[in-house]
Amino acid sequence: MPPQSTPSGAPHSAPHRVRREGGASLYRPSGPHTREILDGLVRDKVPVFAMPSWFVSAEAAQVGYLLSRLLDGRTAGAPGEPHQAFYANSRHEALHGAIKLLRHGGRRDRTAHGGAVLVLDGSGRLRATLDPLGVGPGAALVPGVECVPDAEGFGRALRGRAHCGALIAAPGRLGPAAVREAARRARGAGVPVCLDLSDSGLDWSGEPDGEALLLAARPDLVVVGERLTGYEVPFAAIVGTAAAFAPWNEPGNAFLHSNTYGGNTLAMRKVKHHLAGLLGGDPAVRETLEHTDRDWRAVLRLYATHVNPETVRLHRRMRGALHVVRADGARLTVELDSGRRLDLVDAVCGGGLGVNGHNPDDARTAVLAEHDTAADYCARLESALAGRRASPARSPA
Repeated sequence: MPPQSTPSGAPHSAPHRVRREGGASLYRPSGPHTREILDGLVRDKVPVFAMPSWFVSAEAAQVGYLLSRLLDGRTAGAPGEPHQAFYANSRHEALHGAIKLLRHGGRRDRTAHGGAVLVLDGSGRLRATLDPLGVGPGAALVPGVECVPDAEGFGRALRGRAHCGALIAAPGRLGPAAVREAARRARGAGVPVCLDLSDSGLDWSGEPDGEALLLAARPDLVVVGERLTGYEVPFAAIVGTAAAFAPWNEPGNAFLHSNTYGGNTLAMRKVKHHLAGLLGGDPAVRETLEHTDRDWRAVLRLYATHVNPETVRLHRRMRGALHVVRADGARLTVELDSGRRLDLVDAVCGGGLGVNGHNPDDARTAVLAEHDTAADYCARLESALAGRRASPARSPA
């Protein structure tokens, strides 16, 4: 039976992997909805990438709010307690970010645990990114992360030494009973838990197994991923309780770990469309989304609650000088709190993310209009790069 469609307009039963030499792509070709969003952004000169660490948009605030609503009552947080989100460009960045956040959360007891994080990884995929050479936690690419393949090894590792956090990867391979037991043992040892749900669409009515895993773990942090864009646009996020995010809400730390991907308006609109479809029957959700579509002050309040409060404090101190409302070529238009608009020259190209200028018109005529959904553009790029570097790696960074 074919997979059912979701609010994002794409089937979400599994990622579309295009096989080619050098590996497989997680993504499927972009569909009409994704291309329509991007075309509208370029046409209307809406900022897509602008000052990513400080950029606030209605969509980023709304996505944080929607994620919080979908996780409400299903994590370690009390019912009704808001969650925060940290946006990333892939599940791998989000999983590595979650490890960093767990370590920062346990920094006051570092002498006891040394920053050690325990990972229950039945698939072995995360372990391959942490320790690609198999040299062990002490000399790994990401040191101090101990990976075990099963619940029994997880329990032994918890008894063997102190840890500042635990991450349960690929929980679908384990099942709710094993996830519940692993989370119980971690909490018994005073260790916060992160659950990897990067292959979940968060559709609890159509995806009861995902909700069962979440309820079994009651995690402090959750990683969500590319499935929320229909595997068409890179996206992931760490979502967690206020207590888990506390280290990144402190003034001295907030901008060291502010999200780099919340400035991607294409990804935010795609995810918002999917999540809003799941919660569309809730009048309070509709009211919040409509209110933040037209009220910038409401956007800042929502962003402070569900993404990064220190970013909002900076915006308020700057009195709107960081409120980018239009991006065209080398010019950014900001709207001050007074309502006055200023045109500025973006000499740093959005932090290096827009080297050809913001929203070039030929993105519509020479890219979107000519887009071939049957073409494997990543394979073409790899082929073009293959003869231009000494590294044996085939995939661009």
